[in-house]
Amino acid sequence: MITINETGIKILNIKAGTLYGFNLGIRDRYDYTTGVLNHSLFRIFLQNHGMKLYKDRLTRDIICLDFDFGSRSYEEEIKHLGSLLAREADEEGREKLRQIIEKVNQNKHKYCKKSKDEIRELFYRDGVSVTYTARDRQGNITGEERIHYRMLYRNSAKAKLGQVMFINETLYDAAYDWMTMGLGGRMPLENAKIVELSAYAPLTTSTILDTFSIPVEDILILKDQDSFFTTMANVVRAEEYEGTGGSSMKKVRKRPGGARWKKGFWICREIPYIIRYTKKYPP
Repeated sequence: MITINETGIKILNIKAGTLYGFNLGIRDRYDYTTGVLNHSLFRIFLQNHGMKLYKDRLTRDIICLDFDFGSRSYEEEIKHLGSLLAREADEEGREKLRQIIEKVNQNKHKYCKKSKDEIRELFYRDGVSVTYTARDRQGNITGEERIHYRMLYRNSAKAKLGQVMFINETLYDAAYDWMTMGLGGRMPLENAKIVELSAYAPLTTSTILDTFSIPVEDILILKDQDSFFTTMANVVRAEEYEGTGGSSMKKVRKRPGGARWKKGFWICREIPYIIRYTKKYPP
């Protein structure tokens, strides 16, 4: 039986621009911070379907990528480092910058400028690989693990920050099928409701306190209902009037009047009657 950690699992938040440069070979490392994969229905599913944990509190199977900047061209990098060198007063700092410039010149042919949006499109389309290295106390590399990731989801909060969740490609098919309830692979090639699906799929990643079971046969799904009502409101309209020289003009006027409103209707009083309780599953 798998033990579920309900306090959160550590994951890496990686700067996508630095990861792109690292994979090109123009950076020695990629920048990252530590994030948390919260306790949710989605995380429970992953732990029951192959997600690996290290010391019960860290996983490499899920990462968060921050698309907040792009990657410079060779010419831009040399110009940037040159300006830093001109402002650096400490000789030790100047020597380090000279070494960096020398290395940039050696890797000149590897540079390929991309904006943050171009990097995002590349990673969305092709996925991205992350190399994890193990080192001894002296800093020597003792082993490497390379994992290829595919874009899985982003919720509305992370979208505002330019953050996107990627998953180990070996878990992608099972995770995507579960999050979309099998509908993701059935979308048509034209006019697919990708935006709507992307908004609802991450709901299972929301933090939960506990779970309980409801038999599927005891749930009744109803179509959305609309209710209409009329009330007094300030009605704003653009009214035409004759301007200078007889030209037709428009101006905005606000007048009190009646307005007909529509709102979604959620059946709440009827909930006890919608769910059919049985002797086997009492309320």
